[in-house]
Amino acid sequence: DNPGSEVRLYDEVVEVNGRKDSAKAMRSDADAAVAAEADLKLELRRRPYEFLEIYMPDVARLLKNGPTRALDRWQRSWVCENDTMDVGYHLFSCPLIALSAEESVECTLDLKDASPELKRVVECGGKAFNKEVGDGKAFFGHFPRETFADWEQWTENKAGFRVVECEGCGH
Repeated sequence: DNPGSEVRLYDEVVEVNGRKDSAKAMRSDADAAVAAEADLKLELRRRPYEFLEIYMPDVARLLKNGPTRALDRWQRSWVCENDTMDVGYHLFSCPLIALSAEESVECTLDLKDASPELKRVVECGGKAFNKEVGDGKAFFGHFPRETFADWEQWTENKAGFRVVECEGCGH
């Protein structure tokens, strides 16, 4: 999303005034709107390559071929993981099942042994739960295992809440 009016380097225009079409057709619509001094609404796909080079170099290498559906999914999941709300902000009526991927919930490392990229994430506050936890250690996973107990408060369906442990799983 681009809440301002600035188009940044590496942005990709995916829609012009409601039209998702060929680049040539969208360019024509954009030029016509500008010439007529009419409203121009652009839907942009953010390309966070510079950030990824620091935070997730492996993902950055995968995305060198340009924007993909994988990039869209990654961006949406990033928002979900980092737009953390207080427990109870929303209440689901359906069952809630938390999947606890072992390698994502048991990720406490000695900060001194972390890669320069991981250290930068902690320094910059790049993710909600990636931070120093004391004794020279930092958490580098997605959600710490102990946070799942509070997730029961996100559903009216208390009998339908459970945590499923996925041993040996990274995501």
